[in-house]
Amino acid sequence: MAPHRPIIGDEMQMKAWHTKPTRNAGIVLVTSGPGTSNVVTPMLDALLDGTPMAVICGQAAPTIQGTGAFQEIDVPSALDKRPGPVLVAVPKDVGKAVFDDRALEDSFNIPVAGSISQHTYSPLAHYIVDLNDQADRVVKLINQSQRPVTCAGNGVHSSYDGPALLSQVAEQACIPVATTLLGLGSFDETHDLALHMMGTYGTPYANCTLIVQLDINADTVGKDIHPTDLAIGDLSVTLQILLPQLVRHDRAEGLSQIQHWKAEYSLRIPNTKEPQQYSLPQQILTELGYQIETIKHRTILTAGVGQPQVWAAQRYRWRYSRSLITSGSLGAMGFGLPVAIGAHLAKPDHLVIDVDGDASLCMTIEELLTASQYDIPVKVVLFNDRQQAMITQLQQKDYNGCVCHPRQANPDFVRLAQSTGCQGRQCFRLDTLPENMEWLLNCEGPATLDVIVEDIDMKPIVSTGGSLDKVELELRLRTRVIVKHSFS
Repeated sequence: MAPHRPIIGDEMQMKAWHTKPTRNAGIVLVTSGPGTSNVVTPMLDALLDGTPMAVICGQAAPTIQGTGAFQEIDVPSALDKRPGPVLVAVPKDVGKAVFDDRALEDSFNIPVAGSISQHTYSPLAHYIVDLNDQADRVVKLINQSQRPVTCAGNGVHSSYDGPALLSQVAEQACIPVATTLLGLGSFDETHDLALHMMGTYGTPYANCTLIVQLDINADTVGKDIHPTDLAIGDLSVTLQILLPQLVRHDRAEGLSQIQHWKAEYSLRIPNTKEPQQYSLPQQILTELGYQIETIKHRTILTAGVGQPQVWAAQRYRWRYSRSLITSGSLGAMGFGLPVAIGAHLAKPDHLVIDVDGDASLCMTIEELLTASQYDIPVKVVLFNDRQQAMITQLQQKDYNGCVCHPRQANPDFVRLAQSTGCQGRQCFRLDTLPENMEWLLNCEGPATLDVIVEDIDMKPIVSTGGSLDKVELELRLRTRVIVKHSFS
């Protein structure tokens, strides 16, 4: 039997290479969502060439399948009498279960159903009537609410006048505004009514309950949260109908409570017992925001997937629509750099910065060649902690401290960038962060700033499957060793 080799990389192509000369079936383990979609081409290759291969992929838990949950994707299995690829989807709750020999034996006596019924939901489309008729009921609910809160999502950006109308509604009716990850920038986060981002990694004072859903797509209504009432239509139309009917409120008591929560649960930088040498992720985003404050209106941040994406969402103060581009629902690693190049081509008068982690950037780092070849001046702020830090944290929490394959051996990012024709620097110490950030933002052409960061948990966070009001706040540093690159 061939030895087991845990390899993180283009695993499908590697397994195809391993399988074709040996004729032994290759076994591939991939994550849900983008991990599954990325195996389509190699599986087709295996299917057409008759290469035996088993692909085991992650999948959303059965209770939320069919809801468009994070990284859920419907990929049919390919099974044939001829040797070829087979896909086995393992739901998250099954993957977390503890192996039991007795239970495995008993399972062989359980009848197997002919098919697995998918989770279904009942959209509330049958409640939808003319938008003008619905507006009366929606406005009545809002006007009667003592402490209403708006949760703004990506649809606000999609509507031409969405951000401006959202601001008018918030100010006229004195309604605080929280945003989803993809809704960041739809409401000015420096406004007193801003609650910032809500969700798993959201601020404690933003995690709230929705009552009224305004959506352009009737099929999504009631899919995840069953609203008390709804209005279907383009926000540019819906909000213009609601605005004249909204009653002005000062909501002094509710706003005072929110200001108290903001002060009590503000996103703080953790205190360290020992002198700090490396930069904290929060400090990097704070420094970046400080240096580009006067040009935020013509700055676009893209983000790869992982902790830097969430740090950027939390720590950068988003003020302008469409100023953040990231992979939200699918969570596709490697997203940041290619989309930064595309963003600059679409907005050549904007400063485009990719905020990325080392693991995510390594997925598409070859695009530095594209930026260099076509002289596309994208800037990369690289958070270098030599691991997939979000995976490390989630594994430690969900699997009782057991961690599997999150660490990685990184290239010399500075020399790699320079070898592609881009500029590169490394920021190894916290006290050099301001000058290095200034260099990155002002140098000509594409450039990468490799920042060595402290190993720190991502907080605040809501536990997997927990309610949004159950937030973990404590921040802690993890001990680790970092090797500094030598440039001679």
